[in-house]
Amino acid sequence: MKNDWVPVSPDLPDDPKILLLQAEMKWSNMQTWSSVVLVWFWAFRFEPDGDVTDLGANDIALCQVLRISKKQAGVARRFFETMRKVGLIEQTTDDRLIIYEWDQRVGKMLIAKEHARIRQQRQRERNANVTRTSRDCHAGEETTREEMTGDEMKREGEENQTSKKKPPKRSFLPS
Repeated sequence: MKNDWVPVSPDLPDDPKILLLQAEMKWSNMQTWSSVVLVWFWAFRFEPDGDVTDLGANDIALCQVLRISKKQAGVARRFFETMRKVGLIEQTTDDRLIIYEWDQRVGKMLIAKEHARIRQQRQRERNANVTRTSRDCHAGEETTREEMTGDEMKREGEENQTSKKKPPKRSFLPS
């Protein structure tokens, strides 16, 4: 989704759990921590509560998340199991697999995002039948769609069409 992000600390490459995972997998530091971040991205998008139990049970999905060939399913499986071994994935009392400190990492952000979604929805419901009669109108200059004449509705439609035109794309590359 647009404007979604997962916080990643600049200290992540030097985190002791990442270094343990790196040693176990015999990967570069970059490949190790970026693979962990790919799992976080997947969880943020598809399992916002951080529960990766289903991902851990599906080798093909693991390969897709890690951006590796399905022929390397064993590597993906070993990576996931090693994440568990070093403590980057924790097993709960009810046998679910949860990303370590997921609530602290993205929990507050997800709550804030949900509050913003609800606030926006309420605002849209309040303004559902309100149309501005001019661009620089004030609170007293609002009319509902039901009160507008046919000409006013046509003008509003034309204004909306002209305001939706996209500006030309600018290239930052030398030509």
